[in-house]
Amino acid sequence: MMKEIFTYLLTVLSVLFSLSTEAQVQTGVWRTPSGNTDYHHFTRNNSGGAAVYINQVSTGPILRLSSGENAANKGVKLTVENDGSMGIGTTNTGAWKLAVNGNIRAKEVKVETGWSDFVFDEGYELSSLKEVEEHIKEKGHLKDIPSAKEVEKEGVFLGEMDAKLLQKIEELTLYILQLNKKIEIQQQQIEQLKKRNKE
Repeated sequence: MMKEIFTYLLTVLSVLFSLSTEAQVQTGVWRTPSGNTDYHHFTRNNSGGAAVYINQVSTGPILRLSSGENAANKGVKLTVENDGSMGIGTTNTGAWKLAVNGNIRAKEVKVETGWSDFVFDEGYELSSLKEVEEHIKEKGHLKDIPSAKEVEKEGVFLGEMDAKLLQKIEELTLYILQLNKKIEIQQQQIEQLKKRNKE
């Protein structure tokens, strides 16, 4: 049985609609912008906690979901900026359309970027194995591949890194083909020497 329905407005705080707990219907608390804030603030009750913030001006984020007391604190769980970029667990989206402070799990990710088939072009200059060895001794990593320290500091772009790793795989394929040709020539020479020794 419904006991009461009431609405009331205050300068900052307004309870829009409420039924008794028996009816299990409440709309929560709506705070309009005041002071230095430009946010409309909707929360479930006067004590704060989980909240939705909607920005009424054209600058700054247009929407934030927070578990804290204000739209700028560390309790922000999701941010949507005016340019359409989104932050999850962070308010700093930087130059990214999606910034996530944490791990991501997905069944599949499609990356659209350039690929490394240029390695098989006739004009491609393949480093000699001696040059590869010297670079490894001097730098401690393969040419065109970032060092462990660089990756730890700057991270990697997955699409770009996949292309670079494919480039190295294709270079390895060319080295194997070169070595195989040498082995075949050496095998032919061995067979010829065997025939001569039998004569």
